[in-house]
Amino acid sequence: MQASADIRTLERNVFINAITKIKSENKGFKFILVVDTMTLPAISALISTTELIEHNVILTELYEKKREPFPMYQAIYLLHPCVDIKQFIADFSDKTPLYAAAHLLFTYTCLPSTMSALESHPEVVNHILTFLDLWIHYQPTQPGVFMVPSPRAYKFLYSPNSPVDFNAISDEINYGLISFFLTIKAIPSIAYPKSMDKIKRFCTKFNDQLMGVTRELDDGGRSLNKDNTLLLIIPRGADPITPLLHRFTYQSMIYENFPVENDCVYLKEGDPNSVVALNPYEDKIFNDYCYKHFQKFIEIRDLSSQVTQTHKIITDPNIDKTSQKYAEAMKRYIRDQSYATTVSNHLDICIRLDEALTKRCLADISKYEQQLAAKEKDGSSYKPNLSDLQDIIIKQGPEPMDKLRALAVYQLSGGKISDTELERLLEAGSLTTGNWKDAILNLKYLGDAAPRQSLREVNPVEEPFVTDIYYPYAAQACMDAIDGKLDKKCFEIPTHTGRYTNVVLFFFGGVSFAELEKVELLRQRMKSTKIYVGATNTLTPRQFLAQTRGLTSTQ
Repeated sequence: MQASADIRTLERNVFINAITKIKSENKGFKFILVVDTMTLPAISALISTTELIEHNVILTELYEKKREPFPMYQAIYLLHPCVDIKQFIADFSDKTPLYAAAHLLFTYTCLPSTMSALESHPEVVNHILTFLDLWIHYQPTQPGVFMVPSPRAYKFLYSPNSPVDFNAISDEINYGLISFFLTIKAIPSIAYPKSMDKIKRFCTKFNDQLMGVTRELDDGGRSLNKDNTLLLIIPRGADPITPLLHRFTYQSMIYENFPVENDCVYLKEGDPNSVVALNPYEDKIFNDYCYKHFQKFIEIRDLSSQVTQTHKIITDPNIDKTSQKYAEAMKRYIRDQSYATTVSNHLDICIRLDEALTKRCLADISKYEQQLAAKEKDGSSYKPNLSDLQDIIIKQGPEPMDKLRALAVYQLSGGKISDTELERLLEAGSLTTGNWKDAILNLKYLGDAAPRQSLREVNPVEEPFVTDIYYPYAAQACMDAIDGKLDKKCFEIPTHTGRYTNVVLFFFGGVSFAELEKVELLRQRMKSTKIYVGATNTLTPRQFLAQTRGLTSTQ
């Protein structure tokens, strides 16, 4: 992955600089870090316990839980902007406060309601030594990729009876987007689909809030570049097909075939050595291979064999331990041994994925999906027909979710299906449980998919295992945005001359791993433009169908 667009480093620097300054101004004190439950996952991904200790932070505690008093220590509070500030006020309202003093940091900014509550308690304010807006209210997940968690965004856009409040959802997303643009020091121009009134309203409010924030900055926003960045809003419904396609890249296959908890796979219950972190910052192997076909792990298998062979050499009872051969083998073993456990775990995953590929006939299903999506078969045009779909539905091997995805792609690709035929196919595919019929029926609420100028990748990467003939809409739109060729009939486009230095794709309603993969390939090719990807969440096929199923629920 390209490292030049690593916003995690920028966000880390903001937080580390803040606690470094606090430490330098309060020499002799140790600190308790108090973090609310909404902020904890983000900060845990940014900084390690060891790094915190180096800054005299000896303990991290949850804001919402009852905490023991530590009157000899100062507390650094890192809080979500919407947190209930009453708990902070209670910590310092008594005659014996929980801590010696407070340093109050917000991931976004202190909202007016919070400020008003604090001002009404001057005895509490007297304990605050630091009051700082950090503007780090987003979660970097990969170099150049960030999330602004908003699980209700998809329902807000597409539910026919959406109970989601516009102001609540827009604030939820805007806090993160504004923080991101302040991080890269840019005020973006905005391009968005003309056909969606909700997106237009959102973009208007985002721009108003961003302008309001910049006016309140110390320099009035003068340090922000106003002419080099484009924000391109992509609603999930613009391309509902890509999240459903079977992908054989390592990242996609893991998330589709393993239970993933907090971006970790636990291969053996209770064994800490069998945990695989699906985090490019923590696992170099995952970083190197997440966008490659999982069967390319033959390279890793070779490394594992090397470690085993080297171990045999250094444990040979007949080897002369003073020999050059032994010295070189020991050097190689020390170098490679640190990878041994990680390599073994990744190989274990790949073996299981290879078994799933064969057992569930995934190559056949993927080929069929690609034909549907691209409307092309063996170089000729292809129209969806019920007979081919039935062959997939009754096929032995694929799991019900595999068949459901093929059924959804068929419908989204223009395939006609009556209510009676749908019921029969769901029964034949063992899809009658879980209310998955609602997911198929609710696809109609996504509207018409965005028009495509091309379904093929320009100058595709030639490598083994690649079987795609369908090119995600988002990657095509990204190329068009970079080249200044966005379709004016479809997009509201700002006036601009020349190329943008930064292009930010924001997926409203979720982004698939396939789209992240294709944008990464563009990032590697188009080095003159920094390409960032933001989204309200990442999507597996099951999650996308579950979101769609829930469009008609009242919750």
